[in-house]
Amino acid sequence: MENEHIQITYELPSETLPLQTEKRIMDVLGLLMMKLGLNCRILSLFFCSVETMIQLNGTYRSQEKPTDLLSWLYQDVEAELITPDEPWGELVYCLELIRKQATESGWELEDELLRLTVHGLTHLLGYDHEDEADEAVMLAFEKDLLEQIGLTGVYES
Repeated sequence: MENEHIQITYELPSETLPLQTEKRIMDVLGLLMMKLGLNCRILSLFFCSVETMIQLNGTYRSQEKPTDLLSWLYQDVEAELITPDEPWGELVYCLELIRKQATESGWELEDELLRLTVHGLTHLLGYDHEDEADEAVMLAFEKDLLEQIGLTGVYES
């Protein structure tokens, strides 16, 4: 699957994912975005250090601590005019924290990255988990998307 609309960049060239993992993330995102009618949108994926994530989380969420994933929407999901050379949205990952989470959960790194990618995509689509009702709706949609890519059971206790 061709994924010219999905761009991956790294803050630290020494902290990159294996090419097969990058390809899997891009293929999954490409498939889901196609199914959601968003395949012509540009999505930027940025992998950063813990320090950068603390700074971003502090600046944009007033939380002076690292988080595994942040998401930004640059162009409205419903916008009719799609700007072809500007990102629709961005997902920012803290790879060091994600590696630690995957290990602690007993999951493969790739599965944790895919789970977070789907989680970020649902945020870009307007879903949130600010209260229990919103969280339940978001989680149901997220589980549906994860099932479509063959990743099930990641939210089971």
